[in-house]
Amino acid sequence: MNWAIFVSSHLRYDIAYYHSEIAKMLKCVNSENNFAIYQFVG
Repeated sequence: MNWAIFVSSHLRYDIAYYHSEIAKMLKCVNSENNFAIYQFVG
């Protein structure tokens, strides 16, 4: 699910803090910026 769609359905997350954290997460795609894998298990 795309972040913009998620936020439009869950307005409590439409604040600067969450936008900042998501932006950091999206930058973690290579070893230069560290690396993280996010996986939904549910």
